[in-house]
Parts: sequence; C-alpha cells; structure tokens
Amino acid sequence: MPFEIHPDIPAGGVETIPYLEGLGYDNVSRLYDSIRQHARQLGVTIGPVPRKYNTHLSLLLVEYAKEQGKGLDYNQAVFRAFWANSRDISASSVLEEIVTDIGLDFAASLEGVNSGEYDRRFAEAGGLARRLGINAVPAFIVDDKYLISGAQPVENFRRMLQETE
Repeated sequence: MPFEIHPDIPAGGVETIPYLEGLGYDNVSRLYDSIRQHARQLGVTIGPVPRKYNTHLSLLLVEYAKEQGKGLDYNQAVFRAFWANSRDISASSVLEEIVTDIGLDFAASLEGVNSGEYDRRFAEAGGLARRLGINAVPAFIVDDKYLISGAQPVENFRRMLQETE
C-alpha cells in the first residue's frame, strides 16, 4: 500500500538532518548510522541520505508497474536509487530511467498519471491507511487486526505473532 510520509517536501527535496530535526527528531545522524549498521548486517546497502524527496510521483508510478506485473521490480529499483545511491526519486528523469531499466514504457506510465487514475487509487489507499491507523513506514497488519507501525525489533513481531495464534 503506498503511503506518503512527508507530502510537504518541495521539488528538489530538503536536507535530511535539518528537516527531521525541525520535526522534533533528535540525534538524526546517530539514527541513520544505526539504520546503516542494521541494514549492513542484513546485506542491504544504505548510503548517505543527504536529502529527502517528495515521493508522490514515484508512488503513482508503482500503480503502472503493478499493472504490468513489475511492482516488486519497480519498488526495489526505487529503494536502491534512493537508499543505496542517494538519487532524487522525485525527478522525472530518474523515474524514467528506473521504469525503462525494468523493461517498461515510461510514456505509457504517464498516461495513468495524467488521467488521474493513479491519483484516485493513491487517495483510496491513503484513506485505508488512515482508517487502519498507519502513520509510519514500514507498517505491518497482522491477522487483519493488529498494526505494527514503524521500524520495530524482531521481538515485537514474534510477540504479535504468538498473541494471534
């Protein structure tokens, strides 16, 4: 389910640390260092994240990728572009490269964007996220009843799964 964390971020993005500190987060540099360390243990590369970008268009384009049976490929490519390579995933040129690299037609992807259909689906998913109480990513719904919101230790998942047995 697509979920836009910071829809207020303008085109071109914002510097990560001042932006998050302005939202009340403390020790952002240390938090990102911890995320990188945990990711490295899992074999995932998290590079520097000097800027945060508006993800709206990238979230709309996943609808096209899903229609073409390439939703997972698209999501992984966008993840890599941002987290591993610090690329601007709000830039049309970056998204065009991603869509093309996974074997899809960028011009065709824009048809759904320009028609408003993907915005409609996105708004519908956003309404569902609000009804479910989702306000962070990642978010996991267990047994259609329980929400695990935000990055959580594995033990929280184990406990939740044991409670639902």
